[in-house]
Amino acid sequence: MKLKNILVPTDFSTCAKNALINAINIAEFSGAKLILMSAFHVPVPHARVGTATIVHTLATEVEEVVKEDFEKLVNSLPQLDRIDYECVIKHGFAVEEVLTAIEDYDIDLVIMGTHGATGVEAVFLGSNTNNVIKKSKTPVLAIPNDSSLHQINNIVLASDYLEIDDYKKLEGLKMVIELFNAELHVLHVSAKQYISYESAAEAKKLEHVLKGIKRSYHFQTHENFEEGLNQYIDDHQIDMVVILPRAHTFLERVLKRSHTSKLVLSSKIPLLTIHI
Repeated sequence: MKLKNILVPTDFSTCAKNALINAINIAEFSGAKLILMSAFHVPVPHARVGTATIVHTLATEVEEVVKEDFEKLVNSLPQLDRIDYECVIKHGFAVEEVLTAIEDYDIDLVIMGTHGATGVEAVFLGSNTNNVIKKSKTPVLAIPNDSSLHQINNIVLASDYLEIDDYKKLEGLKMVIELFNAELHVLHVSAKQYISYESAAEAKKLEHVLKGIKRSYHFQTHENFEEGLNQYIDDHQIDMVVILPRAHTFLERVLKRSHTSKLVLSSKIPLLTIHI
């Protein structure tokens, strides 16, 4: 699988700019085109005479501000001249516009920033990335603020060894591993000290799919999935985490509001999600 189109949503924050800088490096190395997108929504006031005119005026004014922000951003990143890129402005809710752009631009990878924020800021700034992760069928790479993809040597795949319906969906994982020439650590965290027959059979299928990639397999006994994962990350100098979420099951375990899951999402380690 060749990386052709990368989508980078931005709100022009420092965190989003960091994600963009990393995306530029990937685009330059892979030859992919970068789609840099910003979306805004103008609230509609209570119905009254002239409402349409008011909304249109507000939308026009906001779009002009976004265009100015894009111009400032592009001027601050001369390395953009080394790649093929396009700036896109969308009127609508951010998450919905990102999902639409994925289809419209035939996106292979979405790269977004995440904040190590707390309180109200964390809920607001983190919600868009989290919602895109939950809903996107395309791989999403979430890059924490102040993080870098400059040196990715060890990638851990947190696997539950449950049945995967379509192994072709893992082409995105192979693409990323080959892009960084990294070693893949396949990690199974469980409270039990053994793997079931069904899980072992699924592990064999995974081994066949990952053939040709530098990889190793690991089993960690721990009562708490997030704590076990974070312990492995610390012990093995992991540079990126990969999860294969399933709707309403594995992903919810990882993204639930707990101290340990927050460490996964707001740590300094990039997180790649690929829905299976």
